[in-house]
Amino acid sequence: FGRRLRTLRLARGMSQAELAGTEISATYLSRLESGARPPTERVLSHLCDQLGVTPAAFQPSTGSTLARALATVTTLGEAPEAASVLEEALQQPSEDDDLALRWQVQWVLARAYHAQGRSAEEFRLLEELTELSDEIGLPELRVRSRTQLARRERSAGNLVSSLARAGDAVSLAESLGHPHHLMEATLVLISIEAESG
Repeated sequence: FGRRLRTLRLARGMSQAELAGTEISATYLSRLESGARPPTERVLSHLCDQLGVTPAAFQPSTGSTLARALATVTTLGEAPEAASVLEEALQQPSEDDDLALRWQVQWVLARAYHAQGRSAEEFRLLEELTELSDEIGLPELRVRSRTQLARRERSAGNLVSSLARAGDAVSLAESLGHPHHLMEATLVLISIEAESG
């Protein structure tokens, strides 16, 4: 409670005296923030009014919708329900702007679509992942999404676009200097080049 109270107070740019107001003393508020004292219902109500929050704001965080969905899916494995859990989480309003977490959820969902033979949905999601990886700017994610999309385009017979995606992935992987990413992207590029003649 104390850590959350302090975080909420500081986020609003309030001093302890401002938050305490005339209802409680700044000393008492300091004890609340340090965890030395639990709040009474009256004090909790006062703090909520001052901070503009509900009592739920002081409850421990269970993570964002996306994080909870990922945690749930790890227990489901390859079960068909995994895709629906992730789809539902992605449709919920975002509680934060953690784009890397969104990328991870979409990556796992794309794999679930692949396992279920839902090629069109997987392809659409891989295109979104490629755009999202560009927005995030992490080279590793950019390489992985392009490599996977190149594989799926090759499987669908889109050799020209798959060749371009694989070429991008190889260039990015070379700049990364990570042998695993480079090898994976290069193998995909070679298989596409061999297939296209």
